[in-house]
Amino acid sequence: MKEFISVDEAESIIAAHVRTMSAEFVSLDSSYGRTLSSSILSERDIPPFDNSAMDGFAVRASEVDTVPVELSVSQEIRAGGFPRDSLLGGTCARILTGAPIPSGADAVVPVEWTEGDDPVRFLRSPSVGHAIRIAGEDVAAGHMIFSGGEIVTPPVVGMLAAVGCSDVPVSVRPACSIIATGDELVRHDRQPERGQIRNSNGPALVAQVVSAGGRVARELTARDNPSSLNECLTASLEDDLVILSGGVSVGAYDHVKDVLDNLGVRLLFWKVKQRPGKPLVFGVRGETLVFGLPGNPVSSSICFDRYVRTTIARMLGRSTVERPRRIATLAESMTKVRGLQYFARGYLRYSDDNALLVVPTGPQGSGIYSSIAHADCIIHLPEEMENPEPGVSVEVEPLTW
Repeated sequence: MKEFISVDEAESIIAAHVRTMSAEFVSLDSSYGRTLSSSILSERDIPPFDNSAMDGFAVRASEVDTVPVELSVSQEIRAGGFPRDSLLGGTCARILTGAPIPSGADAVVPVEWTEGDDPVRFLRSPSVGHAIRIAGEDVAAGHMIFSGGEIVTPPVVGMLAAVGCSDVPVSVRPACSIIATGDELVRHDRQPERGQIRNSNGPALVAQVVSAGGRVARELTARDNPSSLNECLTASLEDDLVILSGGVSVGAYDHVKDVLDNLGVRLLFWKVKQRPGKPLVFGVRGETLVFGLPGNPVSSSICFDRYVRTTIARMLGRSTVERPRRIATLAESMTKVRGLQYFARGYLRYSDDNALLVVPTGPQGSGIYSSIAHADCIIHLPEEMENPEPGVSVEVEPLTW
C-alpha cells in the first residue's frame, strides 16, 4: 500500500480501477438525470417539414417586392393542419406559427408588416426564405444527435421526445453503500446526549451520491469496534462502491483499515498530500471500489467530491468528468503550508471593474461545515504555493450543487 501520495497519483490509481457500468433502458419520463449509454440517431428530419416561424402570411416574395401592395387570402393554414392547395399567383395564405408552408410560397410576412384582413395590404417586403424554418435545419434524418455519455438534462429530454425515443438507453447507476462510523453518532432526528453529535456525514453523502448519479443501496452506521464494522462491511462489499466516513486516521479506535484488510480488500493507498482530507484510504475487492473518507465533515465532503464523484462519472461513462475551472483573483490572504494541495472553500464575486474575485468562506478548518455550506466554488491551491496574498491569480472550480 502506498502512503502519502500526491493528488494526481491518487486520482490515477483510482481511475485505473474503474469499470464502466452496464446499460439498461428506461422510459423517457424516468430518464432525467441519467447518463446516455449509447448514441441516439434521429429517425426523421427536425422539423419534419418547412414551417412558419411566426404568425403572418405566406407569399411569393417576388409579388411583394414593391410595396404597398394588396393580395387576397386564398386559404388559412394552422399548426397541426396542412395546406389545401399550392399558393396561387396573386394570393397569400394566412399562416400561423408552426404551420406547414404551402407549395409555391417562399417567404412569410409577419402580421406586423401588414394591414387589413382580406385583401391584405403589405407594407414591407420580405427576402426569400424570411420567417421559414426549413425541414431538417435542426436535425437531419439519420443524424447522430447524442453520441453517448451525455447527462439527460431537460433539453435532452425534449430532444429525445422530438425524435421519438421513448425507451432511453442509459447506464445502470452504481449501487453505493454509505457507512458512517463513530460511537458518538446519533441520527439527525434524535436529541444528542452528552458526548454525542448528530450524524451529518451519512445524510450528506447520501445526497452527494444521488447528485453524482449513483444509487444508495444502504446507509449504515458502524460503531468504533471491529465487530460492528465487519457486520456493516460484509453486506456492503457486494455493492459497486463502499463509502466509509471516519475511522481511517491513526487513533486507537480507527479500525477501518484493519477490518478492510481482514475482509480481503486490497488497500492501494492511504494518506494524500492534501488539505482537507489527508487520511484518505482507497482499496478494491473484486470489482468493488472502497473509499475510506476522513470523519471530519468538510474532509468527507471534499474527498467525496474530488474522488468519489469523478469515479461515479467514469463508471457511468460520462463524456465530461471534471467541472470547468476558471482563473480568479484572490481577494483575501490565506494561510497555507507548502507541500500540500489545498481545496479551500470560497465564493465568487465581481469587482467594480468587472474582474472575477474569489473570497474564502471564513475559517477553513476541516470541522467547520459552514465553510462548504456557504461556498459556491473550490479554490485550488497547488502544493508549491505558500500563504497566498490578495491579488494572486488562483484556479477556482464552481460548484454545481
